Amino acid sequence: MLNKYNNYIHFGDIMDLLKELPEQSIDMIFGDPDYNVGIKYGDKNYTKDFDEYINWYINLTKASMQVLKDTGNLFMMNYPKQNAYLRVKYLENVYPLINDYAWVYNTNIGHSKKRFTTAHRSILHVRKTEDNNFYKSPPCVEGPALGRPPRHLRAARRRT
Repeated sequence: MLNKYNNYIHFGDIMDLLKELPEQSIDMIFGDPDYNVGIKYGDKNYTKDFDEYINWYINLTKASMQVLKDTGNLFMMNYPKQNAYLRVKYLENVYPLINDYAWVYNTNIGHSKKRFTTAHRSILHVRKTEDNNFYKSPPCVEGPALGRPPRHLRAARRRT
């Protein structure tokens, strides 16, 4: 059933794709949705009122959790404020196994002349059960599209 979805890039609304997938069929989901900052994607602009955006974000997360296996992992990346609302308004009431990671950018210059801009994103890691499968791989994977790992990682791999 899932073979038509494997190794394929799907263009379209993620909510439509999630409705097509069978329940509990996906091992891992990494969500990096639009941050509601007014960027146009093709002919669409996804800017919404903040409460409307949070409700959409909660619905996206609910749909994602529906197709996620009980042993799976969901990662949702967004601004810290948006993820705080997602966590408090929905996740903590249903899925208490949550970790919050910070993705830190190496610059905080941004586009504002009057303040620093947010130089990090929050990544919520949600598990349905304590019996989840978590595959922690080395930080660099070699492959034709990725090129070779940095020299210090190649040397470390030869020593093991």
